[in-house]
Amino acid sequence: MEQAVGKLFSTEILNEAASQFGAEKDTLKMLGDFENYVYEVTRGENSYVLRLTHSSHRSREQVEAELDWILFLKRKGVEVAAPVLSARGQLLERLTVPEGEFIVSLFEKAPGCLIRVDDDLQFHESLFSQWGEMIGKMHNATRAYTPRAGVNKRMDWQEEELGTAWRIAEKEPFLADKIEKLLKQIQILPVNENVYGLIHTDVHSGNFFFDGETMTIFDFDDCCYHWFINDLAIPLFYSSFYRHPKDEQERQKFARRFFRSFLVGYFRHFELDEWWLEKLPLFLMFRDITFYAALRLKLSDKDLTPRVKEMIAEVKGRIEAERPVVDIDYRQICQDLSLHK
Repeated sequence: MEQAVGKLFSTEILNEAASQFGAEKDTLKMLGDFENYVYEVTRGENSYVLRLTHSSHRSREQVEAELDWILFLKRKGVEVAAPVLSARGQLLERLTVPEGEFIVSLFEKAPGCLIRVDDDLQFHESLFSQWGEMIGKMHNATRAYTPRAGVNKRMDWQEEELGTAWRIAEKEPFLADKIEKLLKQIQILPVNENVYGLIHTDVHSGNFFFDGETMTIFDFDDCCYHWFINDLAIPLFYSSFYRHPKDEQERQKFARRFFRSFLVGYFRHFELDEWWLEKLPLFLMFRDITFYAALRLKLSDKDLTPRVKEMIAEVKGRIEAERPVVDIDYRQICQDLSLHK
C-alpha cells in the first residue's frame, strides 16, 4: 500500500466499515493490503470479505461499475464471489478521511481455498482445463454486457494498466521506451465485441478458490475493457513463472502442458481465432511491464527480500531484452487440439 494512503487508514475507519455492513468487528482478519485493505469478517453465521478502497486508487463510480459487472456475471451463471448489501441496503458505503474517502464493499467468501502451484496433486491438467473453462464462460457472457442505468462504464485498459507504469517510467527511462514500442504493436489490433470487452485481467491462481469441484473467481479490482487474449496471457504468465521461478527450461515445458489443457476448457465456451493466440507474446511482455511497475511502486524497503529483489531483476531483464516469460509454439498447440477433436 502506498504510504500516503496508509497514513489515512486507522482502526476506527476499519471498525466503522465493518459496522456499515453489519459485520462483527472482533472477527476481522487481514487478508491483504497491496492495493486495497482486505479482511475476512463474520456476519451472522457466515464469513465474508470486507474491502476498503481509497479513492486515489479507484473512484466510487469505478467501484460501482465493478460491482455491477460482477452481479451480471453471477446472473449469467459464472461462479464469482458476488457483492453483498450493507445494513442500509447499499452495494457500497463511503467513509470520508482528510484526503479523499474509503469506498467500502463486502463480498461473499468463495468456497474452498487457494491451490498450491508447486503441488501436483492440486495443480494439474484437470484444474488447468477448468480454469480455461471459467474464463471462456466469462468472455462469452460479457459480450452481452452493458452497464445498468445510472452506472458508469468501467475504464479502458490504457487507464488501468498503464497509469502505474508511466509513473515508474518517469524515474526509470528505459521503461518508457519499452512501453511506447509495445503500444505501437498493441494499439493497431482489431477491436470488436468478439475479441474485446470487459474482462477480469488478473485471473491468476491467487484470485480463485477451488473446493475440489468448483472454481470461484474473486478480486475484480483490476477489471477493465481489454482484448480477451489478455485474460489468457495472465494465467499463462503467472502459472509458468511461479511454478518454475528459476529454471527457464522447465518453465517452457510446463507452459506447453498448462496451456494445452487450459485451451481445451476455454474452447468449450469461447473460441478465439488462432491468429490471436500468436499475439500472446505481446501480452506476456505487456504483463511484465505492468507487473514490474506495480512491484516498484507498491513494495516498501521492508518487502524487498532477497528473493523479491531477484524476481524484480529478472522481470526487468526480460523487459530490457523484449523477451516474453515463455515462448512456446501456439500454432502447434492449436493444431494438436484440432486433431483430437
